Amino acid sequence: MSENLIKKDYILSIWLEERQPDADVNSPSYAYKEKEFMIIGTDKDESPVRAFNPVLKRDANGNKTLTFEMFLRYFDEDLGETIENPFCQYLKSETHIKLKTKGKWYDFVIKDIDEDSTTRKVSYTAKDFFVNELSKNGYALTFDIDHRNNTGTARALAEKVLEDTDWKVSDRSEVLKQTVDQPLFMVHFSAPVAV
Repeated sequence: MSENLIKKDYILSIWLEERQPDADVNSPSYAYKEKEFMIIGTDKDESPVRAFNPVLKRDANGNKTLTFEMFLRYFDEDLGETIENPFCQYLKSETHIKLKTKGKWYDFVIKDIDEDSTTRKVSYTAKDFFVNELSKNGYALTFDIDHRNNTGTARALAEKVLEDTDWKVSDRSEVLKQTVDQPLFMVHFSAPVAV
């Protein structure tokens, strides 16, 4: 893993998917639209309920991992009592998180939650959202000679994999000529646009 890619100026928020009432019921990928639910931390926030210590790292494959911490409880001096962190109830496994840093948005899904009762902290680990979404779609597909669906250009096969998602094969993808059996092709994808 490389160094932390967050230097300063960050916003960390929870996003939800809202069902669109006018969506085509036969096209499930367009039936939902993402919407910001709440901001849980920024570099300027000093609240005891905020997300803190965000670390964004990229591995050798280019996949990104985000980790951050929150207090489970905190002492409210005005009330004179210990209060449960209201944000923690919304941070569950598979919660969609977005990070904005250096003017760029990154999408993640929470994959690991580790509570430490001694320090009253909870640590969250989130992985790239697009890897999660693409892997969901791929389980329903089987390219096989018996199904007569395993031939075609790399672009055509990639488009088939991305059917019913918000992802599209980019025009940057090259048209390649196959010269060996079972070649490996790289296809560029255009990420869904954040709204």
